[in-house]
Amino acid sequence: MEQAAKQRIIWIDVYKAICIILVVVGHATGLFNHYIYQFHMAAFFFISGYTSKIWKKDLESVVIDKARTLLLPLLSMVVGIGCVRAIIAIFSPDITFKDGAVSILTCIKNFLIHGITDPMLGAAWFLIALFFVFIIQRLIWKATEKAHIAVYAVATVVVYLIGYYLQKNGYRQTFCFDMALIGQVFFGMGVFLSKCNALEWLRKQKWCYAIYAVAGLWMFVAKWLGGKVAGGATVDYPSRVYPNVWMTFFVPIGGILFVFGISELIGRLGPKITKPFCVVGSSTLGVLFFHFIGFKIATLLLCLFKITTLQDTQAFLLPASAQAHGWCWFFYSVVSLLFCIGVWKVLMMIPYVNILLGKKWALKGRDPKAKEH
Repeated sequence: MEQAAKQRIIWIDVYKAICIILVVVGHATGLFNHYIYQFHMAAFFFISGYTSKIWKKDLESVVIDKARTLLLPLLSMVVGIGCVRAIIAIFSPDITFKDGAVSILTCIKNFLIHGITDPMLGAAWFLIALFFVFIIQRLIWKATEKAHIAVYAVATVVVYLIGYYLQKNGYRQTFCFDMALIGQVFFGMGVFLSKCNALEWLRKQKWCYAIYAVAGLWMFVAKWLGGKVAGGATVDYPSRVYPNVWMTFFVPIGGILFVFGISELIGRLGPKITKPFCVVGSSTLGVLFFHFIGFKIATLLLCLFKITTLQDTQAFLLPASAQAHGWCWFFYSVVSLLFCIGVWKVLMMIPYVNILLGKKWALKGRDPKAKEH
């Protein structure tokens, strides 16, 4: 039982690693976005639901815990990036971010009142959306917990349909609530499969890899089908770009299941293979926050070889000078990932800073497991 639990944790870390790597690659190049953007954010909602054990928590504990692990780190990073912008603007104006520096108070005000995060924080919008997803899902579970779990699943789909049609009719909420209404259905899938122990059952079947292969094939079919009947199969949450209601729902399932299959396979290959993935998977929040800055570091490195210029650091993603070289997206992705992981590991070693970034704070003398956190 202990070994099974350990292996389960490994595949989850590998799954998270693959998903966050796809986020970085998707921002570094558009070569693969017809496939990555089918499912990559839905996959994060899914694994968040799968690991949430939402049925064991009351609403108050969900709100407090997710404010600590999602909103507090985001607010801390909004302030931190504001400080970095101000420092760079003073000492190195040539590599100032293109949109310039704003005051720290303005950064805080924009976040607290309008839900606006710094563009340099990458896909930080996801944390706000995920916060509301947890609340929505806890309310759905509370309303259906005395009924069969199928009722919970149906309620989750109904909320998704409401969210989709509100969005299609122009409803757009400042704090990503409209995105949460759509994304929560994939969180709910994770909860449902976790509660039913379905993935653990699937991975023990001899024919499981055939299912994973079909899921991978589905991504190619979805790309073709989306071009025929839905104007594409990709989803862009922050831009509120969705295909039709059925494609938005069904297309990501193939990618989610395919990534699970790859993660489960890698998890069987031993620690030498899985360890790098686990390192990345345990640093997903850091990669989410810092990978745009990591791109700037890569641009600075390429300045040494005259491929880019100092002015190119003003670009949010890859500058045109780097895009002209077909291999640069890979270089940018690797440099950004290494930078993010390194910075995140250092920050999580600093007392109080790690608390601001979501680490659990246990008071010594009151919590017998304080030293473990």
